[in-house]
Amino acid sequence: MTSSSGDVLSSYHEDVASPFVGTGWVSRSLITLCVFLSFIASSATRRPVPSVNEPHYLCKAKHYWQPDWCSGDLFLESSNPHQVFYQTVGSLTQWLTLEQTAWAGRLLALGCLSIGWTRLFLRLLKSPWQCLAAAWIFLLLQSLGNFSGEWLIGGVESKVLAYAFVFLGLADALDRRWLLTGLWTGMAISFHPIVGLWAVVAGALSAVGWIMIKKVSLSQVMSKYGRPFIGSSIVLVLTSLPGLLPAMRLLSGNDPAISAKADMLQVGERLAHHLDPARFPLESYRYYGLMLILIVLLWRLGQRTPRRDLFTGFVGATLVIALVGAMIGWGPRPLSLLPFSGTRVWLLKFYPFRLADLFIPLLLTVTVLTAVFEPSKARELTAGRFRFVWLLCAAAFIVSLLLPSPDQNPSRMSASAKGDWIAACEWLRQETPTDSLVHAANENWAVKWFSHRAEYVNYKDCPQDAAGIVEWARRLRLINQWARESLTEGTISKADLATLHDETGIDYMIVSRFGPIDMKPIYSNNSFQIYDIHDE
Repeated sequence: MTSSSGDVLSSYHEDVASPFVGTGWVSRSLITLCVFLSFIASSATRRPVPSVNEPHYLCKAKHYWQPDWCSGDLFLESSNPHQVFYQTVGSLTQWLTLEQTAWAGRLLALGCLSIGWTRLFLRLLKSPWQCLAAAWIFLLLQSLGNFSGEWLIGGVESKVLAYAFVFLGLADALDRRWLLTGLWTGMAISFHPIVGLWAVVAGALSAVGWIMIKKVSLSQVMSKYGRPFIGSSIVLVLTSLPGLLPAMRLLSGNDPAISAKADMLQVGERLAHHLDPARFPLESYRYYGLMLILIVLLWRLGQRTPRRDLFTGFVGATLVIALVGAMIGWGPRPLSLLPFSGTRVWLLKFYPFRLADLFIPLLLTVTVLTAVFEPSKARELTAGRFRFVWLLCAAAFIVSLLLPSPDQNPSRMSASAKGDWIAACEWLRQETPTDSLVHAANENWAVKWFSHRAEYVNYKDCPQDAAGIVEWARRLRLINQWARESLTEGTISKADLATLHDETGIDYMIVSRFGPIDMKPIYSNNSFQIYDIHDE
């Protein structure tokens, strides 16, 4: 090993040997509590229960524990890629209502996230209370937009817990606690294989980059960290298997033609807003380009430490992954026109943009706070300026709560229509057999959540296994074709409804604008009607 590489390893050792551990456990607990309360306030204000994905996740979890609940539902009876989430948080549905489970899950997930957040930012920022300022700045950045639809603070789902474990893993990696790093990262993979595995890839890329930039001998690194690395890898694999194995089953044993068709449906249609870079709004490219420019401009204004450099390397690796994803997705549309379209679409379905979507705002947050509180050049931060900076951070938090968001009303209905919708679903729950199959012809928000009845098909609730995706698309086409053919004469007749029941098994239809229907509804309010079609 050269002396320069020895100096690099020594400087890193000195930095990680003295993390900000001088903060007492009472102070750390208080900081974590304040971060947690900030996250909860944002979650409750910007994502009321049920949030956009909570009916999707928690109804699946309830069915996992109670298979007779909404039996016959295409989505609920499809594969379980987030099995660990269903087995843990989902178990609460055995004793709590869906709404209570959502709140309990949010408290649990955001509690874990707050712990991971505080542990990570204590190692990146000089003052422990800056962890709270970082949370406030990040909440504002998140409320201003995203790149590929990724978010962190909102409802409860498996990725929130996965990111909590990624943060814990990064914190312990910065402290060279390799066994704990493997433990947390493995748990991240278990709860959300895509989030956890991309974190592993980003960590590996940043480690290789660090070795190359610092010109450290690989043999020296392996002699010093080889044994801990092997132990950490074993722990990672063992703790990841509960979630990794169910996810791997989705990728194996499928007919290649069906898999290719499902990939095209998933990437090109149902999840294009997450997976197809050509479908991301231009404003998202501008927003993230602006954040990257600010990071570059502010980077030299703050002091650098080995920990911050390593974290920056990790974020840089997530950006490299996203850039590779953009290159894979670059080309003519529709996706079928891409050269090697099958392979490229298959790669895009693994969400290559999601980590950069989240970690670029995190790096900007660290960069801003470092430039302000730890300038590289001697600039005195007077007490007045200090208070002013904290006032700005608090203002950022308040603005983040007040900014409008479409997810504040995931139903996209007016208040009166939403009340009517819930009333119609509640009527189905109380007045129809539990094994009924329903279909919502227009609005279809949280049908199972409120009605506790299986659905024939729902655009939001798309299975994740190949056969399920193809069947989901077939059912949507069947419904659309039936509607077009039935409306050729201007009215839906009883015979048309009988045909629909015979072809699909649907017992009840909820409609608002669809029709007119030449049949008396069995229930109606100011906005919705319910038709019994299984006896026609």
